[in-house]
Amino acid sequence: GSLLFGALVDRIGVFWLYPIVLVGWSAMGYMTGKSQDYEELLLYRTLLGAFEAGHFPCGLKTVQLLMEPRDRAMGNSLLQSGTALGAILAPLAIAALVTDTPDGWRLPFQAIGAGGCVWIFFWLVSIRPADLRAAAARQAAAEAAISRQTGKATAGFLEVVLTSRF
Repeated sequence: GSLLFGALVDRIGVFWLYPIVLVGWSAMGYMTGKSQDYEELLLYRTLLGAFEAGHFPCGLKTVQLLMEPRDRAMGNSLLQSGTALGAILAPLAIAALVTDTPDGWRLPFQAIGAGGCVWIFFWLVSIRPADLRAAAARQAAAEAAISRQTGKATAGFLEVVLTSRF
């Protein structure tokens, strides 16, 4: 999932992709609570994992675009901390929502999945596409200047993986 979404972030940007990733994650979490058999449960959990993997490429690119280089370590720290906080709060939410019935495990998945959609509202009202485009243009200009100085274009996937620095 991270490789797929990393490539998509680099090609189409984060403004719409990030909310799509969260809608996919939320929908698959919600549908986990609706699954009727093992095959459905496996499908929804697999897709949930794939969409969850999209969070980091989208989040890291957002931090890279919207924060100055000197502030990116803190921005990435906040991103990672949010993920860790979610891992701490999710079991507490599950414990509060689960009931002692045969289907009592379903509500936490549905509630947490539906709750993820709240984030989309805040994203759409606080992030402006023009800000992301302007930052991406500045970044592309800086990369082009480096390419002109070094005579090397941006590295492709295999070049990155096969370099000794990687």
